[in-house]
Amino acid sequence: LRTNFSSPQPDDVQYLKWNDTWRYAVGVNYFSETNKWIFRTGFAYDQTPVPDAQHRSARIPDSSRYWLTAGLTYALLKNVNIHAAYAHLFMNDAPINNRGSTAGFLVGQYSEQINIGGLQLDWRF
Repeated sequence: LRTNFSSPQPDDVQYLKWNDTWRYAVGVNYFSETNKWIFRTGFAYDQTPVPDAQHRSARIPDSSRYWLTAGLTYALLKNVNIHAAYAHLFMNDAPINNRGSTAGFLVGQYSEQINIGGLQLDWRF
């Protein structure tokens, strides 16, 4: 990750050394007897590519994520559906112990949680 400065200051270059990762997910759909409602839930685990605290960037303080999701679909008409979804991401605490290109140190820990909501209308014609 390179930052080019317009001043005479040298570029800031971070060697992140990210690893390949895996994402595991499972989900379930339940269809009502009338087929007007669909209920969904799921769980996922997202590995972080960051190998250790020395290679964690303050710009991208990534850590492994656990997704817990729920959603539903309602059929308003034969060709019109409303979808709603919610996801909460639990994230591992992520320590950082990083030395910058200007010999400064950043030492600490990130704690994060994320909430995502969505609402959608689809009309098929």
